[in-house]
Amino acid sequence: MTLVFDGSFKETDKWLGYGKSFGNWSFSTLLKYDTLVVSKSNRGHDNYSGKFTQRNGEFGAGDNTVNRALLGSNQASNWPNNTELWSGFSIKLDPTWIFPAQSWSLFWEIQQHATLPDGTTHAFGGWNMCIQFPNAKNPLRFLQRSQPNGVYTEYTISDITPGIWYDIMIHTKLTISNDGFFYVYLRKPGETEYSKIISKTGVNTLFTQTPEQGSYRADSAVGYYRGASTETKSMWLEMVKYGTTRADVEYPPTECPTPQCKITISQ
Repeated sequence: MTLVFDGSFKETDKWLGYGKSFGNWSFSTLLKYDTLVVSKSNRGHDNYSGKFTQRNGEFGAGDNTVNRALLGSNQASNWPNNTELWSGFSIKLDPTWIFPAQSWSLFWEIQQHATLPDGTTHAFGGWNMCIQFPNAKNPLRFLQRSQPNGVYTEYTISDITPGIWYDIMIHTKLTISNDGFFYVYLRKPGETEYSKIISKTGVNTLFTQTPEQGSYRADSAVGYYRGASTETKSMWLEMVKYGTTRADVEYPPTECPTPQCKITISQ
């Protein structure tokens, strides 16, 4: 059992600027001090939640096609070939969230990068796998592809009700061979156990790169990343962790016994 990276928020986490660290995270694409705000969790544990807010015109990196509010870490990156990885987090759409949204929204991803001989690094082939609302509507989906810039295969996770926490775990083998896999687990409000809702084996989860395309690295990021939109929307993340076993990342059952008491209108 090895906790590779603990991305949980703390009371002292503060915005230091675009591209700077945020708490345990090495770097971020948070444009303003209130793009991500940390507050005490209401879930019966001594945890803190992060509220991500996206607004019209807040692009970053000179790209006016997307709104970025992502967190990354040097400890949650450079996954080598044949890495078996567990990732866990809890997600909540703000109670003010209304469907359908104007654009797709992404919350968790693993993306391959290429490092060229001159030392420069660039994204290679798009996301390998991600969790998002790809068409701006419910349900939440897990997307995966085995070829760079190829077509995604979409897997339904669940309809999501704004204002309520959902616990998610992903277990995957990152590999360029066809012996890879990914499993997605979900615990809905009022449930005490996770359910395996997506199961896929016999698939390559990393892209093959030639020497001319550079050496590969697989990195993970979390946050709220969306297509450019005029809407102001917020979502919450809590207890983001990466590890080698399920026990490293599993969120303990909430002390709240009913779905109703998980709804937080004040946050």
